[in-house]
Amino acid sequence: MIRIFSASKINDSQKKDPNVTTIRPIKKHALLIPILIIAAFLRVHKSGEEFFGGDDAYISIKATQIARYGETHLLGPPSSLGLVHSPLSVYLYAIPYLFSPDPRGAQAFTGLIDTVTVALIYLIANRYFGQRAAIIGAALYAVHPHMVFASRTINNAMLGSPFVMFYVFTGLRGYFDNKNWARLMHLPMLCLAGQCHPYTFALAPLTVILAVHAWHRHPNERMVQLNQTMTSAALAMLLLLPWGLGVYQFSQHVNILERISNIPTTGEVQHATNYAGLGHILRAAYTMERTPDNWSRPVQAVITVVGAAWLIIKAIRRQQILPGLTIVACLLLVPAITWLIQVHWVIDYWWPSLPNVFIIQGVLLGNLSSTLSSSRYMVGWRRWPTLVKNHHLKWATSLLALALIANHLANYIYSERPAPPVSLDELVSAMDAAVERAQEKDMELMVMLSPGHGGLTWAFLKEYAFLQHGFESTLVQPDRALPLPDDGALLVGDTTNDGRHFLFSQGETMFRRSRLAHLPSVDHFIPDLRSLQPLRFSNG
Repeated sequence: MIRIFSASKINDSQKKDPNVTTIRPIKKHALLIPILIIAAFLRVHKSGEEFFGGDDAYISIKATQIARYGETHLLGPPSSLGLVHSPLSVYLYAIPYLFSPDPRGAQAFTGLIDTVTVALIYLIANRYFGQRAAIIGAALYAVHPHMVFASRTINNAMLGSPFVMFYVFTGLRGYFDNKNWARLMHLPMLCLAGQCHPYTFALAPLTVILAVHAWHRHPNERMVQLNQTMTSAALAMLLLLPWGLGVYQFSQHVNILERISNIPTTGEVQHATNYAGLGHILRAAYTMERTPDNWSRPVQAVITVVGAAWLIIKAIRRQQILPGLTIVACLLLVPAITWLIQVHWVIDYWWPSLPNVFIIQGVLLGNLSSTLSSSRYMVGWRRWPTLVKNHHLKWATSLLALALIANHLANYIYSERPAPPVSLDELVSAMDAAVERAQEKDMELMVMLSPGHGGLTWAFLKEYAFLQHGFESTLVQPDRALPLPDDGALLVGDTTNDGRHFLFSQGETMFRRSRLAHLPSVDHFIPDLRSLQPLRFSNG
């Protein structure tokens, strides 16, 4: 009786003590914390050194209008498909512009959003493939050079990765684990991912695969599955409604079918780069912009290919194919469908799906380095051939994973990469210097716009100067006359401004691509022209 009473007393005290239920999960997932810290630091550190172009400026202008002036937008930036993107990205970027007009905060915001993707990689891999796979996959993604640098820009496609991984997670939880809440959230996650970039809608066949599997796996709940899937689709359509209204208004002024028919196809683009078909897509994924060309690139490519095949084969043998098939399909669907329908394609459009690469790598390396797994879905993986149980192979695989992580960190710290044509730090510093000079000389500041899409950069910087310094300046269109004040002005702009570079001939260069010139008073400019007939200007 004493022993029974003692045991029950201990159990009761353990139930009342919240630390008993919280300490174990924290210890179990303790390695995720430093991985997230490293991922966030790399993505935010020196983000201002990245490129800031017309697309970045377009999003920033609209996001600033929403954040600072309360405007509403039903359309986002222009799309290569001939349409216009969803306004979701500009509303998301309005969040950092609420706090500061400095665009470097928006770049850091992209990096922090991508850090959420690191946590989702860990969550998915840990639940379905084991903790070791989760740690390796999340760590490889956290430090991979291409993933780090791509997440430092202001770009709608770069915001899509956490929504894609939520789409994968809710699909597995809803149709494999039979969770009602996950089925309801599944298609809205795809809707949000597709609004970050429409190419992501190519992942929709994955929902069909998941639903068919659940239809056979849980035959007694088919009506529940059908009703919840239809409800999820209805929620997704509601999320698409603002964008749909915007596209409808856009179609009243633009012939959308004509614009779509005139965009370059994937075949035309690939022919210009000496590649063909799906090979170009795979080559681009292998190269990965700004990733050093050393031993790690081919090694990780081999690990990805072997890991994908290994995932499917092992899953079939265990008769639990869905988790492995979901990850592989999510990686391949976007480039495969893009190639099949032959639409314009670049590596950025695949970017939101690339986290699945690192789950595949983590699964292969994690399970080759250990025969144990914490996931309840990995029981079948514990029966290894003699080769896999060899201690030398386990040690070699563990060292390979560590070597890849260390190599990526070393490449980030020591490798010299070509600088972008113009960085955000340079542009912001140039505008800050121009405002300071104009205030010192008590002169008007004029901002010269470049022709075409490039003029958006300086148009945004003009708005930044007003919001950051309270200093109003004048925009000068590239094809319009210069409205020079009587006492002259300071002129700031891009050195590559075709047709107007002579205005900066006596000026000074600031930060490579920016020029500042002092325009003298009106008296300095004397007309020097001769004409046989009197000149008549358009304004009379």
